[in-house]
Amino acid sequence: MADASRTDNKSTLDLFSSVTIQGLVDSEPFVLQRTISFPSRLASYYKKWIHHCSMQCHPIPKHGRHLHLRLGELIGIGRDSHVYGVHVLNITSNSSIGSDSQDAQPQPDLNLPDLCIKLVEPDKPRSLAREAWFYEQLDKMGLQGVAAPRNYGLFTAHCPFSQVIPWRTEDWFFRQEGRDAASYEGIQFDRQCYEPEDDIPLYDDDHGSNVNSQWKTFLQDSESPIVSLMLLERLGETLQPESRKKPFCGKATRQDIKDVLEDISWSGFEHQDLRCNQFARAIHPTPCPRHGRAHEWHILDFQCIVRVSATDDDRKELKRISQRVVDLKYFWCLSLC
Repeated sequence: MADASRTDNKSTLDLFSSVTIQGLVDSEPFVLQRTISFPSRLASYYKKWIHHCSMQCHPIPKHGRHLHLRLGELIGIGRDSHVYGVHVLNITSNSSIGSDSQDAQPQPDLNLPDLCIKLVEPDKPRSLAREAWFYEQLDKMGLQGVAAPRNYGLFTAHCPFSQVIPWRTEDWFFRQEGRDAASYEGIQFDRQCYEPEDDIPLYDDDHGSNVNSQWKTFLQDSESPIVSLMLLERLGETLQPESRKKPFCGKATRQDIKDVLEDISWSGFEHQDLRCNQFARAIHPTPCPRHGRAHEWHILDFQCIVRVSATDDDRKELKRISQRVVDLKYFWCLSLC
């Protein structure tokens, strides 16, 4: 397969302006529009600080295509999100929005990999918008398809709570907390998205990308909440605690994971939630310029990640700390007792 991270010299983030997903809600066709991400503030752990770091989000593509999808099987459950496989039905121009996928005029094949969506709980769209921004930063650093899965953007649409089919299942965290559709009637709600502890200095850029973002003061609509999801490349199996004793998790695998963390650290990212199941086997990796080979494993889940703008010495320290985690019991989700 050719490099799916770039198509006609375009980033994957520039390919689609909208998506239709069959099987996601009761009322079809259900169209979600590409939505701007939420720039995070930058953390400074050190006295030396580089101020010339733009945090502006990736622009929404003006002439992107429309992607017709069908919701597939559940492939992963997180604290605030579910990940589902999706099947590509058609790729059309945006003029075909709302039409049946079989009737729409097809566009040239984009050589897409297998895809999935990350769907968040109804009170987490802002957190996902922040995570989408980090994928944009990884794209700027050339790490999409190299150290992390390819990302095709953040998509949102309003829909009554009761019509979202996946939200009806009992394996969501908000269901386990005893919250249901009635919990959201007549109120506005939004959980604060993740940012580092208060004692860590946080900075905006010269453009005020964080403070001026539409997401900064976002409150969910209780009557017709925003359904928010990210479209991603689907990876293979994740590392699991029992993988620590399997042959494929030998010295070479551990080194590959450490090399991925080196890529992330030198680009100024601190993941802050490093565990074995945050790594999945790459299916169509792009060769890594730093290591001269394709990584077998890619890092996932950037909900808690922090962008750090710092000196090379500071990034070396980030690399050292993150790589040490791979040898700890915590990384392998094992008891520390």
